[in-house]
Amino acid sequence: MKGWKKLYKIFLLAFIYIIPISIGLNLFILLKYKNNSNSAEKITRKLYELEYYRENAGPDPYKGSKIMYLHPTNYFSFALKSKDRNNISNKIFSLNDYGYRNNPFFDNSSNPKKCILYLGGSTAFGLGASSDAQTLPALLNKQLGSEYRVYNLAVSSWNSRQELNSLISFFYNGKNIHCKTIDSISLTSSNDVYTINNSMQSPIFEDQSSRRELIGAPENFDSLKQKVDSGTKAGEPIYHFRMLFKSIVNLFFGEIIYFANDIYQYKFKGGVSSRDNLSLDQKKFIEDGISSLFVNQKLINDLVVSSGGKHLVVFQPNMLNHKPKYIWWDYGHKQITKEIKNNSCLSILDLRFSLIEQQPNYQVNTNVIPLTLEESILSGQLKREEVSQHLFFDGAHFTDLGHLKLSDYILQKYRNLSSSQKCLTEFLTNQ
Repeated sequence: MKGWKKLYKIFLLAFIYIIPISIGLNLFILLKYKNNSNSAEKITRKLYELEYYRENAGPDPYKGSKIMYLHPTNYFSFALKSKDRNNISNKIFSLNDYGYRNNPFFDNSSNPKKCILYLGGSTAFGLGASSDAQTLPALLNKQLGSEYRVYNLAVSSWNSRQELNSLISFFYNGKNIHCKTIDSISLTSSNDVYTINNSMQSPIFEDQSSRRELIGAPENFDSLKQKVDSGTKAGEPIYHFRMLFKSIVNLFFGEIIYFANDIYQYKFKGGVSSRDNLSLDQKKFIEDGISSLFVNQKLINDLVVSSGGKHLVVFQPNMLNHKPKYIWWDYGHKQITKEIKNNSCLSILDLRFSLIEQQPNYQVNTNVIPLTLEESILSGQLKREEVSQHLFFDGAHFTDLGHLKLSDYILQKYRNLSSSQKCLTEFLTNQ
């Protein structure tokens, strides 16, 4: 009897103290997160004030480009319906009839031109540019002149597998009929490395026999899988009870659970400094993922070469390459370096560590380190005259000046490209 009384007291104390404290903590984290979520609006307001954005496009001009819709061949992409595309387009970025970002220097006539297909994720898409005219594909088109059409086929979050899919779709949909020649440029690597890390958090990764199926998966695959699994169980009677219970838990404790899970992912899933914390399975998965990145680029290369063109692979800069703090990121890029050294057929421009040293430095605690444009705004240190000196908009995206410098590097490499060779024979031989 005494045991039951003791247990009763514990439950009573939990109900009186622990549960209200937890709900209060949950509310505190929610309000703090809400303040952090307003950072995009704070950054935009500052950029309007400093006239980086010269057209008013709302509190977050790129908000629409960050929302991914289901896509028949690429898993995720921008909106399929023209009405939805028009709704997210604004004066800073806009989408064309094919669902890709507009290039103001693109010649829409039926006259045959030399074509360049610009492949990639949000960096090639141009997140951070002050207008459609300041993206990498647009700048390249402007620099090369009216003899060229540069297609911006990049979409936020896309990795190299989705780049390959978009190239196939380009040919399949007959968009190449107005092209004299077709070359391609892939601005790549960051999303592949991000995706590899995301895949290692998936429950599928724990199943050794199924793990390889995650190689080349899109960045948000696990989220999609969870939604599909939930949909297939919707007819089960217990499903609705579980969803109600889950909604109640999320309402009162969701932020705490999310916060704790975030700490867990950082502490135990790769967000620590020692490489010893990567298991052999994780290392092998990262190696296979980077190998897949190069296989995809070789397949893109061979498709383009088969049509008489050339392919250039550009490994993009990223601020995480300045003193990397994630072991999965560091290990992934070491594998990219190894693959580059072993490469004998791809035309490669490695810019992964470029521009970082040219980024403005700021005082952070006792250190002087490079900060992105966003970071300098949020820290309250940005001065008006410094806006034009920034190259990185955020850790993975660029300002207009950053796009211009990158475009100069890429243009120089592109102009010096010799005829590309096929990689498929080499790839099959090495399997």
